[in-house]
Amino acid sequence: QDECREFRDLFKKGKLSCTRENDPVRDSSGKQHSNKCIMCAEKLFLRIRSTRQGGRGALTAALLPQDDCSEYRSQFEAGGRLSCTRENDPVRDSSGKQHTNKCLMCAEKL
Repeated sequence: QDECREFRDLFKKGKLSCTRENDPVRDSSGKQHSNKCIMCAEKLFLRIRSTRQGGRGALTAALLPQDDCSEYRSQFEAGGRLSCTRENDPVRDSSGKQHTNKCLMCAEKL
């Protein structure tokens, strides 16, 4: 069963344009991705990279899921702090670490 079949035709020249929709899915290794498209973009790119380059080469940032903290950068205080609520809306960063919410994840990252 190919869980990324619907994205194969859209995957052109090593790129797949995905939305930032938050609809978390886990791949077969258990890693959580923001949505199915992002998971498949990484999976398809890794497969092509492995085939073409024998597993060598750098992953391009455009194809990997990113922790988008741009919405919090302007709120980042001059003293190097970001004020966040304690809202329980769990998210995982690109390493798989779970955070209470996106703001707290970004506060740790920035």
